Amino acid sequence: MVGEDGQHDLYLEVQDFDRSKCNAFVQSAVWSQLGQIAGAIVKKTELQVRLREWFATLPRSVTIACDSQTDRDLLADALDGKWPENLTGWFDLRPLIDTGTFNRAVARYHTPDRPVAPRIA
Repeated sequence: MVGEDGQHDLYLEVQDFDRSKCNAFVQSAVWSQLGQIAGAIVKKTELQVRLREWFATLPRSVTIACDSQTDRDLLADALDGKWPENLTGWFDLRPLIDTGTFNRAVARYHTPDRPVAPRIA
């Protein structure tokens, strides 16, 4: 996750997930990308704490922009359905995915130390 100002970002990888539930695409395209960013690996039991700590560093009113309902559902699950008090809204980016503006913003954010995550179609 990254703040609009680029000053607040959070990237975490849960290490203790059930690999048997992953499809062939995830096994071939995603697994090889894991473990490359220092400090990103967490256990499931640490995930909610790290997320809440990160939200606590953000402004009083936070709107999350998300291009995937799955990502939003995963965040809800990680937070056990209890949203941080400063999370006040959602902005659905899905209608913008195929626009030039969206793609340029994504390209500007990703650098060699922040690689592009494979998109699951």
